[in-house]
Amino acid sequence: MANGTTLKKGGFIAKLQQARDGAAKVIPKGTTLTLGGQQMTIDQVVAGFDVELTKVPVIATSRAQWQAAVAAVRNGLPAARELYLALKKWAELNFPKGDPRLAEFGFPIRTPKKPSSATRIVAKIKAAQTRAARHTMGSQQRLAITAPAQPKVVVFGPDGLPLGATPPAAPEAPPATSPVGASTEPAKG
Repeated sequence: MANGTTLKKGGFIAKLQQARDGAAKVIPKGTTLTLGGQQMTIDQVVAGFDVELTKVPVIATSRAQWQAAVAAVRNGLPAARELYLALKKWAELNFPKGDPRLAEFGFPIRTPKKPSSATRIVAKIKAAQTRAARHTMGSQQRLAITAPAQPKVVVFGPDGLPLGATPPAAPEAPPATSPVGASTEPAKG
């Protein structure tokens, strides 16, 4: 396109450019046209298009410059964030909490609020109720609890008798006798 104009294909600016180029190429110089009820030469028509079309490159370059500036800011933000966080840490380490100099940096001054009397009373009641519900005890209360007596432990050996105990004496077994007429051979079966 002429005049360095490059915009979206098919847009109105592209149509203006094409109409300007067509009028300058097809209509002979010095021809007078009646457009919108007014008499105009072809040079006036072309000049009218040129006035508007010369504004487009300015917009395009301005837009490109703006986009470049936005991209530069976006690319620089992570590094700036790191610098900001480092300065914030430094300030928090070098100035006490609640120091008004922190506000000079734009950092919030955090001073812990003291709970009201009503809040402290409610918290104390809730803590007591929680302790009762969970059956929790303090260190002194746990020390007061003792075992009732020393438990007795009995360890059994593989023979089923307690270890360290003597096995009871086994009773004498009567001699084995076989009934009359019984065979001493094992039964086959």
